[in-house]
Amino acid sequence: MEEVQRHQKVIGKTAGLLLVLVIYLSFFSIYGGSLIDRIFFADDIFDEGTTIGPEKVDEMTSYASAKLLNNRIEDWEKRAVITLKYAEKEVTMNNSLISFQVEQSVREAADGRQNPLLASVSPDELKEELTRKMPVLQTEGRIDLETVAGDISDIGDYLKSGESVVDLSLYLSEGEKSAKLAEVTADGLDSAAESFVKANPILPVKANMSVSFNSWAEAAGGKMGEESLNILASSLYQLVLKTNFNIMEKNQSNALPDDIELGYEARVEQTKEQDFVFFNPNGEAYTINWTASNGELRVSLTGVPFYYTYKTELRNKKTLHPKTVLHFSPELPYGEMQVEQYGEDGSMVDVYRSQFEGSQKLGSEQIAADFYPPVHQIELYSSQEPPPPPEPEETDEETDQDASSEAEDNTEEESQNEDQTDGDDSSSAEENSTENEQ
Repeated sequence: MEEVQRHQKVIGKTAGLLLVLVIYLSFFSIYGGSLIDRIFFADDIFDEGTTIGPEKVDEMTSYASAKLLNNRIEDWEKRAVITLKYAEKEVTMNNSLISFQVEQSVREAADGRQNPLLASVSPDELKEELTRKMPVLQTEGRIDLETVAGDISDIGDYLKSGESVVDLSLYLSEGEKSAKLAEVTADGLDSAAESFVKANPILPVKANMSVSFNSWAEAAGGKMGEESLNILASSLYQLVLKTNFNIMEKNQSNALPDDIELGYEARVEQTKEQDFVFFNPNGEAYTINWTASNGELRVSLTGVPFYYTYKTELRNKKTLHPKTVLHFSPELPYGEMQVEQYGEDGSMVDVYRSQFEGSQKLGSEQIAADFYPPVHQIELYSSQEPPPPPEPEETDEETDQDASSEAEDNTEEESQNEDQTDGDDSSSAEENSTENEQ
C-alpha cells in the first residue's frame, strides 16, 4: 500500500513537472525572443519612430532589423526597374550594380529618426554596364558618371518601387547639350527671303511638340517668292531627314523645281494650305538655326546628340521619258507639222531613312515616294487629203517630135490613099474590059 502511494506521488510530480515544462515552452516560444532581447540586448533595441530606409525598425533589435532589410532588398531587386535613358535609346540597368551596406546602416541608425539605407554604385561598374548596353555612347569627358552613380544610389537608399528612369542627357556638359548635329546648304534665295532669314534666325523645336513651317514663315507677310519659300521648306525637310523627327505633312510640285535635288522637295503654299509639318518625339528640345548671305542658305540643327545615326537613302531612282502624242487638224496645210508642246523627262524616287547604331544598320522606313510625270510631246499634223498630181507640160523637143510624128502619119496616110486610088482605077478598068468582051 505504501509502495502504491509512493508510485502515485512520483507520477504526480512527473505530471506536474511536464505541465510546467509545457507552459514554459509555450510562453518562451511566444515571448521568449522579445524577453531575451530585452534582457540581453537592451541597448540594441530601437526606440519607437525609428526607420532605416523605407522600413520601420522600432522595438526591433539590430539583428532583426538587418534581417528585415536584407529580405526587403532581395524582394526589391526582383521587382524594381531602373531604366537608363539617353536621347532615343533606353536600356534596363542590372539592379545588382547597387551595393547595400546593411550592417553599417543599422549600426549608424539613430533612435527615433528616419535613417537612410546606405547604398552605393561604382562609377567604373556603371561605365562597364553602359559600354555593354549602349556601345555607341561616349561617356569619357562627356557624361559625369560620378554624379550619375550617386543619383542611382539614392534610388536604392529608399528601395523605390516601380520604374525609375535616369536620363543620362541631363548629365552632359553644357557644350554637349548644344552640339551641332546636322547641316544643309542651298542656293537661290531672293532678297526678301534672305532678309526674312536674317530677321528670324531661330526656329525652336520643343520636346514632344510639332513644328509648322508656314507658322514660322507667316511673319514674312507674303513678301517671299514662291521659289524661295520652297527652297527654305525643302532645306528644312532635308535637315529633318537626318533626325528621328516624325514627318507629319509634306507636299510636292507637279514638276521638280530647278534649284531642288530629286528626293528633297517639300512644297509649301499658304493659299492652298500646303505646309511642311514635323513632330519631335524626344524629351529634349532642339534648335534650328538659319543663316543667309548672297543668296546662299545654311540650316543647322543643335541640341543633345542623338544616340543613333540617321541617313537618307534614295532608292528606285528613275528617269521617265516622254511619249509623242499625235494630233491632226484639217486647218493645217497638207504635209506640214507643228510642235504644240515639247516633251520633258519626268522622274521618280523612293525616299528612305535608315537608322544605324555605329556601323550596324538597324532598319529603314519609307518617308516618301516622289513622282514627277513626264510632259509628253504633242505634234500637230495636217489631216488634208493630198492634192491631185498636175498635168505634165510639153517641152519644145516633145513638140517637134509630135510634129514629125504627125507629118509621118500624114505621109503614110496619103500613100495609103494613093494605093487605094490606084486599086480602084484598076478595078474599074477590069470591069470595063469585061463589059466590052461581052
